[in-house]
Amino acid sequence: MNAQDMELCLRDLDDIKCRLSQTDHIYHQETLDHSMENFVYEIFHIYSKCNSHQASKGGRETQLAQQFIDLLQQYVRQKRTVEFYAEKLFVTPKYLSRICLQSTGHNASYWITHFTLAQIMEELTATDRTLTDISNDFNFPYLSHFTRYVKQHSGKTPSEYRIKR
Repeated sequence: MNAQDMELCLRDLDDIKCRLSQTDHIYHQETLDHSMENFVYEIFHIYSKCNSHQASKGGRETQLAQQFIDLLQQYVRQKRTVEFYAEKLFVTPKYLSRICLQSTGHNASYWITHFTLAQIMEELTATDRTLTDISNDFNFPYLSHFTRYVKQHSGKTPSEYRIKR
C-alpha cells in the first residue's frame, strides 16, 4: 500500500469514527453504513490494484480471483450464483470459493452478496424508482424474493431502508 492509499484509508476510518460518535444524527445508522461502505470499497480498490499487479506476474489463483471480481462487477445485477461465475471461469464452484477465500478472506458467495447488496442500497437511496423496477433490474422473479433477500442480508426491508434514508 502506498502513502496515498494509506492516507485515504485513514481518512475513511476517521470518518467512521466521527459517524460513530454522532448518535443524535437522525440518519446515524445510514450515514455510518455509507462511511463503512466507502472504506470497504477503498480497501477493495487497493486490493484489486495490488492483485492486478501480482496477476500480471503470473499465478493462476491470483488471475482467477481478479477475473472473478471483474465478472462480478459486470454481471452482479443479473446473476447471484457461484455456479454462474465458476462456469464463466471454467472452474468448479468449490474451487472458485476456495480461491476467493485464500485470496481475500471471504468465499465467492460473500462477494456476490456484498456487491449485490451495495448496488441495491445505492438504488434505494439514490433514486426514487419503484421497488418493483429495482427488483426487476436485479433479476428477482418476484418482489417478495427481492424483499426477503434485502431483509436477510441487511436486516431491513427495502421499504424500511428507503423510509429511514
